Amino acid sequence: CKKLAGSEYVRGHDNALKVLAVQWAIDNGLLPKGTKWYTEKWERGKVIANNGKKLYWDWEHRMRTSCTARRPDLTLEDSRKKEIMLIDMACPYESNKDGKREEKIRKYQQLCYELRERRDGYKVKVIPAVIGCLGGGMKRLKDDIRELLLTTRKIYTG
Repeated sequence: CKKLAGSEYVRGHDNALKVLAVQWAIDNGLLPKGTKWYTEKWERGKVIANNGKKLYWDWEHRMRTSCTARRPDLTLEDSRKKEIMLIDMACPYESNKDGKREEKIRKYQQLCYELRERRDGYKVKVIPAVIGCLGGGMKRLKDDIRELLLTTRKIYTG
């Protein structure tokens, strides 16, 4: 069934991204240590904030109507560092990993520009979380995750 396949894809996509989101939230004091990603039931538009840090899950940014891509999968904000990261995930065919990565970056360039315009001094970056359907692209993703989590700890990729 096409409808079921679509919903299963979205569930898997969201769960994979939620692992990263929950870890960032724990590292930044938004969720208690020991919180498991699978216990978090987040709906579209979920916001968690504490001490100048914010996590927006599937949040639509209210921008000009000319900005059509306004809802990345995950937005992470750190007001102390004046940094906003827009994360959008995809699991394309292996042969299309690089193309999908570039597409995600292009898709959110206008949103980056408008966020920088509204938030003077903020650095805004798109992080395309692209994993090939057979698991390819992990080296690039590990580098992005390492930057996102600001860690040198070993990142398990299976």
